[in-house]
Amino acid sequence: MKNKLKRFAEKAEIGAVRSILKWKYKKEGKSIPSDVQLDQQSRDAASLANDVITKTGKTVWHDLKEVYGEHRSENVGVKRDGSKKEGAGKGGVEE
Repeated sequence: MKNKLKRFAEKAEIGAVRSILKWKYKKEGKSIPSDVQLDQQSRDAASLANDVITKTGKTVWHDLKEVYGEHRSENVGVKRDGSKKEGAGKGGVEE
């Protein structure tokens, strides 16, 4: 089941890239390549996108966690409306 879903997602991704490439060729006034060439370009572009996401995704996730953690620690002792909770001093720590 897992492999079927993975193949389905890959086909959908390649199909989306194919549509974008066709749109790009039309927009630039270029002739659309043959189906075989377009399929290969779509697969190459989807593969490249996956590589970029794989390489940068971990860094982005780490950065998001770091920023969120800093934001949360700065707001300890702060209510949702921005006012300080009772007994909360500088940095949200009770004095």
